[in-house]
Amino acid sequence: MKPIQLRSNFIEVDFKDADGTVAFTIRFDRKDENIERLLNFEKEFEELNKDFNEETATLGEKKTYVKTVVDSFLEPGSFEKLYTSNPSLEIVMVYLFQIIIGIKEELEAEDLKALENKYLK
Repeated sequence: MKPIQLRSNFIEVDFKDADGTVAFTIRFDRKDENIERLLNFEKEFEELNKDFNEETATLGEKKTYVKTVVDSFLEPGSFEKLYTSNPSLEIVMVYLFQIIIGIKEELEAEDLKALENKYLK
């Protein structure tokens, strides 16, 4: 029997600079609990958000909060990569939402491909 190629457990998200060169990559570990958390992102986000008051928070507290949110959904250190490339908490959160939408789309595409392979071949 031929050896079975191990699949990567990570979905990689590349960030490109203005020249189109990959500046850095962020990875999402697709272990079961992370996928479940991702699919329940709104609920998870509300849970993280319940003790945070944006109106009274200092910039340092906001930065700590956004770091906690980003690094809890992606690999540790993701916040630093994003914030270093663009030091705006608002933009970092936009990136996070874009990443989550993209990962959900990729997971759905994989599910669809698996169904096609199972039933249409």
